[in-house]
Amino acid sequence: MSTLIGAEQLRTPCGVRTVSPLQTYTVGRLEGQIGPAWLDGQNIDQAVRATEMIGALAAFGPDQKASEMTSDMWDAAGRAGWPIVSLGANEVRDYLLSCLRPMHNDGVRPMRDLGMLYTWLSAGRHSKDPGPVREVLREVLIETTPLRKGQMLLGRPVAAPRFCSVASIALAEGLDSRRLRDTLKVAGLLTQHEVDQKSNRLVVDYTVAQDLIDIVKHAIPITRLQDVLGASRLLIEILLEIGQLSRTQVPYALKCKIGKAVDGRGVKPILAFLDANCPTVDEAPEGYVHPFRKTGDTEKSRALLKIILELMFLGHLKQVFRVTGEHGFAALVVDPNEMQSFIESPPPGLPQDSYFFMG
Repeated sequence: MSTLIGAEQLRTPCGVRTVSPLQTYTVGRLEGQIGPAWLDGQNIDQAVRATEMIGALAAFGPDQKASEMTSDMWDAAGRAGWPIVSLGANEVRDYLLSCLRPMHNDGVRPMRDLGMLYTWLSAGRHSKDPGPVREVLREVLIETTPLRKGQMLLGRPVAAPRFCSVASIALAEGLDSRRLRDTLKVAGLLTQHEVDQKSNRLVVDYTVAQDLIDIVKHAIPITRLQDVLGASRLLIEILLEIGQLSRTQVPYALKCKIGKAVDGRGVKPILAFLDANCPTVDEAPEGYVHPFRKTGDTEKSRALLKIILELMFLGHLKQVFRVTGEHGFAALVVDPNEMQSFIESPPPGLPQDSYFFMG
């Protein structure tokens, strides 16, 4: 069969189109004219393609496939997209937001709301850079769509997602899901009904819960802290008193879950200080004492422990060693003669109550 166009076909009348705003812009730009700033900031093929793809979504909806678009449809898409893109990135952003259905707390929203626009921009490889429209869409999705930390989205991993499922937050933060749901309830992000569902697909605003999650994640009960630091409960209370440790500041509703917890972020600096300033020995030097082993909770013993800790953390005590086989404060031995010299001649910088005891 011949592929030549016959005379009858040439006589068939074609539809007459008026010049579209996109066509007018394209010709004007080729001639050096200034157009809308957001489009002028892109390559001309990026500007045209973004206009047509956004317009296709506006004119034909999210179910339309690019492979089924006719030339008339592409023309219609360019006309539909022009009023949106010609007003700039903010208008494009607002339009894309309007295309997304309201998010329900039941899982991830399907990307089909954005049709072939999302398909185009999410393609693994682009022969040409699609331009700034991809970043606009990426920001919209991060703001509105449940994502995972580190999830690839339009060419880049998501560093700080806003909306996440309980499961993805628990995985990212290393938290038990049940404990996390209780925390999110305290933050006002889950209702009691949602907590009772015990579903890890529930979606919350991660950014709102982040501070509270950080607090809960680092909270260490005092009973566990005793093992971590090799310290008695009395010693931990003194560390809190002198500011080497701090209490976990939690909402009242979490007290029953966390109890009188300590902020665990203060533990590593203490252990690092002991490692750096207290050399290891196989046996305690003759005459040295273990001041931090369990002692009676008397006012005198409490005051003495407080002074030893203050002198040590201020760098005054030099003869402090760690005995091999012990851990944390339980491993420390001090020279009683050095200690006595400071009691008799206190150095500057100590709290007033310490001077009172030493005097």
